[in-house]
Amino acid sequence: MSSVPTILSQTGLPVQLQLVELTDEYVLIRLRGNDLHASGHHGTQIPIVMDEWFTLEDAQGSRCALVQKSSGGGPFIGQVDLAFTRAPETDFGAELTLSSENVHLIFAI
Repeated sequence: MSSVPTILSQTGLPVQLQLVELTDEYVLIRLRGNDLHASGHHGTQIPIVMDEWFTLEDAQGSRCALVQKSSGGGPFIGQVDLAFTRAPETDFGAELTLSSENVHLIFAI
């Protein structure tokens, strides 16, 4: 099941939460972060949010573990995909919190 999330609260770096997809094993999240910076020895431009270590939890504090983070280039620059393991006790019908040191999003799907 994939859906466009409803943002309830947002602070920190400017990102757009675009899509949340639930599979049997994963919670897949697509963000857009248009603030870029140079990375690596070639100075490749990547979204600043790629430097963030995200957590995903429900209102009761059940956490899903981040297993992969990736970002596209070219016309997809700024797009960031996150994959979390789907914890069986997580309540996806309640508010969810996606957070890092510099991003805090509360949303519903």
